[in-house]
Amino acid sequence: DDGPVRPDRRPDRGRSTRRRPAAARLELTARRLEDRAVALRWSMYQGGDFHRYAVLRTLREPDSSGATTAVAFTTQDRTVLSFRDLLPEGSREVAYRVVALDRGDRVVGASPIVKV
Repeated sequence: DDGPVRPDRRPDRGRSTRRRPAAARLELTARRLEDRAVALRWSMYQGGDFHRYAVLRTLREPDSSGATTAVAFTTQDRTVLSFRDLLPEGSREVAYRVVALDRGDRVVGASPIVKV
């Protein structure tokens, strides 16, 4: 056992102390098409560690004080850069974010949150 890390000790060489690079920025646009439909389009992730995109949707239901976030769409096709979402009946406040994930489901690219 190495014991607790103290300021006067160097980290063990077998352990990586490097941080993962910050996630690349993806651009996302979302617009309401009709009562319950939303069109989303995002920029392509360029990194070699791409595994899939996930579109996250956060809903605030009119009769609830809380919000729920769920995966609305996923694809492993790097060239699929759009999705049409159909919101549940009565949905009013909605926000989206798209993330690019690597094979370990680590975020390697992310858009800002976009409210519709």
